[in-house]
Amino acid sequence: MCVLSGAVTNHVENQVFTYEAGQCCIMNKNIHHCEEFTGDFQAVFLMMQDDFIAQLLAEYQETDINNSTRLKENLIFQLLADTLNGLHQFDKVYLDCFPVIPAEHILEKFTPLFNFIIQELVNLRPGSLFFIKGAFSHLLQLMADPGLFCINRIHSELSSQEYLFSKITHIMRTSHGRCTREELSSQLHYNAEYLNRIMKKYTGKTILEYGRNIYLEEARMLLADTDKSISSIIEELGFSNRSHFYRLFENRYNETPMDYRRRIRYTS
Repeated sequence: MCVLSGAVTNHVENQVFTYEAGQCCIMNKNIHHCEEFTGDFQAVFLMMQDDFIAQLLAEYQETDINNSTRLKENLIFQLLADTLNGLHQFDKVYLDCFPVIPAEHILEKFTPLFNFIIQELVNLRPGSLFFIKGAFSHLLQLMADPGLFCINRIHSELSSQEYLFSKITHIMRTSHGRCTREELSSQLHYNAEYLNRIMKKYTGKTILEYGRNIYLEEARMLLADTDKSISSIIEELGFSNRSHFYRLFENRYNETPMDYRRRIRYTS
């Protein structure tokens, strides 16, 4: 499933989640799920048969024969391969794909592929299957690109709290730590205080503290590894108050952002 606009409420096993525009989900055939067809949204649902998956994987392996290690590390490839593997025939696994760039940039790449696949299916002609497989391969390649998506592998036999914790952490990372308890509550359909208790249980930090660690660490890396101005870094991380960012950074690292950048570059 890929959401093109609006938001889709998805019941996955015994959980309920909301997927926003640009977010994708890849499920194996053992996952019980049901989408709520309410509200104003557009989404694409693609279903693949085993023989089609086998053909995709065979061609993928053939073209990437010298990159077996990379294939094993590809979560999408592994999910598809496990679908055909008898040892994993009862596993309940799915992948959540969260954009790490603005959703509109993701959809600029995806929409032409979806339109092409639909057109070929409607006008089925000799050779259409080859074109469809090519489009599918390109689509899966884009979804596996870490520059476009952060992928979270979910095994639904995890406990309810572990399951929610994995969701919370990935939402926090993809939002650069700038997601409030209330926003998490709205997306995950759980009480904000309950989500905060889960975060505290697994990390020893509140959601606010966990988010602060994420964006301050990102700020530190951007100061050390890029030539971006401090103003652009502050803007990129979603701060509207420069002095507030400076105060948080100094409290964490005991020096100003500029002093940190100078020290790191001088010592390296």
